[in-house]
Formats: sequence, structure tokens, C-alpha cells
Amino acid sequence: MLASRAVTVAGQKGYMVRWKAITSKGADGYVESLAFPSPANAQQMVVVRFGVDVGQQESIIDTITSGIKVSSGSGNGSNV
Repeated sequence: MLASRAVTVAGQKGYMVRWKAITSKGADGYVESLAFPSPANAQQMVVVRFGVDVGQQESIIDTITSGIKVSSGSGNGSNV
């Protein structure tokens, strides 16, 4: 595990876990999981999981995380 800490995502206090994924073939990568209460409904949790190839700078993950904003639209997100 590379990191595990509290974070703020879309104005909500949450938690992140980041690790390095080692593959048997192809590029290794960095993977992150974020969990935080939904800004629209605090009774629901949002979980975001994503990864990047190890060839990219690990800091891109922080850029992606800080770019997650509260949606101004409507819907449940299943038609994205």
C-alpha cells in the first residue's frame, strides 16, 4: 500500500487507499479507491475506483481526485 488517509472529495470528508498493482504482463499501475458520503444524500456512499499506468506520474491521481465536483445535473448516474 502506498497511501491510506482521510481526504475531502466534492466537499465531503472521505477516505482514500492507493496501492501499486504489479502485473505479470504489461504495464504495472497505481490504483486508488475513494469513499465518501454523497453530496446529494448523506445516507448514500459514493465509491470511486480508478487506476493509471505506472509510467504516468503518481501525482495525476491527486489531480483527478481534486477534480471530482458536486454534480449540477440530475439523474442517478447510470446513463453516463
